[in-house]
Amino acid sequence: MSTLKIKNLNKIYNPGKNQVHAVKDLNLEIQDGEFVALLGPSGCGKTSTLRMIVGLESITSGTIMFGDEVMNEMTPEKRNVAMAFESYALYPNFTVFENLSFPLEVRNIESSIRTKKVNEIAEMLQISDLLNQKP
Repeated sequence: MSTLKIKNLNKIYNPGKNQVHAVKDLNLEIQDGEFVALLGPSGCGKTSTLRMIVGLESITSGTIMFGDEVMNEMTPEKRNVAMAFESYALYPNFTVFENLSFPLEVRNIESSIRTKKVNEIAEMLQISDLLNQKP
């Protein structure tokens, strides 16, 4: 993965009379390998920012880049980035392993690589013992 660069990012909901400026002129750079947490009160734009980064939310203005590549108009499946949702967005009939593996499968990632990546993330999250259970 490359450096994430966010320049003058804005998100306005309901443009016009009752508009809400959820994200205002955000500038941020996250280096490859850095671990970052977005903290703040409810409604300050954390989720909106993440949704724009992964492509689930349109950008009002500004630029999101991975390395030198502008991601603004790129579809979510082409961004090679994922998001873990605050509320449960899991398939209840899948095991934890299958839920973690599914986005990689959709991208046609080879089975052995999917298994390796799921095991790595499970170890990092300390949930390896839960991989065969359903949520």
